[in-house]
Amino acid sequence: MMQQPLISDEAALRIALAVRNLPDVGLGALLDLLLQHLGEPLSAEKLAAISPKSFRVMVSSLSEAPTRRDVSSALAILTNSEVEELDAPQLRLLPPLVGPKLTVAITSNQGK
Repeated sequence: MMQQPLISDEAALRIALAVRNLPDVGLGALLDLLLQHLGEPLSAEKLAAISPKSFRVMVSSLSEAPTRRDVSSALAILTNSEVEELDAPQLRLLPPLVGPKLTVAITSNQGK
């Protein structure tokens, strides 16, 4: 049985683009806030229903509250119905590396 994803593709893209307008707010923090207030699964429809006041209150609960302008920009990305095709970052295809390669693994005993 296939599980329903916690977030739709469009909602994930909107959240990723919105967090870029919120300095000092991590993607995980914004995602946690949205899941806490909107519930699972997150969808573009749920994001579009966020009111400006409730979004400002949500974001202001973070320790590093962004400016009102940053919050408005992020909210516009999350809720704008005019934005059908969001400009997702384009990946550049690079040729494979030539020569010897080194694989590095890093661990931490602090769970990070």
